[in-house]
Amino acid sequence: MALIVLVEDDPDVSRLLSAVLADAGHEVHVAVDGEQGVALVHQVRPDLALVDVGLPGTLDGFGVTRRIRADADVGGVPVWALTAHSRAEDREQGAQAGVSDYLVKPDGIVDLLPRIEELLG
Repeated sequence: MALIVLVEDDPDVSRLLSAVLADAGHEVHVAVDGEQGVALVHQVRPDLALVDVGLPGTLDGFGVTRRIRADADVGGVPVWALTAHSRAEDREQGAQAGVSDYLVKPDGIVDLLPRIEELLG
């Protein structure tokens, strides 16, 4: 199974996603803001980072993604954006930041486990 970093500031969403992922056998490490998320990706070197776009503070999800992509040690980690925004502009901004995939909350969460299985091959 996968080692996953979840960067999510909403405690309800975080608990739900962590439980779903853990029940499927994945190991989940949670960060509640962008700075903590970047540090956690460096620390645990996950198979996947799930990053909320609308994080509090100065580093949003796209900023987290840009920092991960800029680091040679972890730049290849797939980063999936989690967001309630599905506008074309949001997707374009994510693509420019280096987002690997885009999951729209809450509907896209249904596809999360099958997409992780596909990622793992």
